[in-house]
Amino acid sequence: MKKSDIKYGAITIDTSIFDQKGLNFESGILKTLEQFKGKPIPLILSEIVIKEVQSHLMRKVMDARKQLMRAIDISKLHLLLNEEKISGYFK
Repeated sequence: MKKSDIKYGAITIDTSIFDQKGLNFESGILKTLEQFKGKPIPLILSEIVIKEVQSHLMRKVMDARKQLMRAIDISKLHLLLNEEKISGYFK
């Protein structure tokens, strides 16, 4: 059997691929998944993969938030900014 003889009914991706690509859906290889929308060979993601990707995204968001809050705290100390000035930037 030649490789060209293999027929596919769907395409799927494991969570590890999303992690390898940094969960970046706006560019690169993950952005190209849009090409399968409405095509005869669908992109299928299991419920487990969807939940894992959501969990990994949430963790990434929480980590970014922690880093931002830490940077704000450091800026208060080193730049002598008061709470009122800081909160004005986040309205």
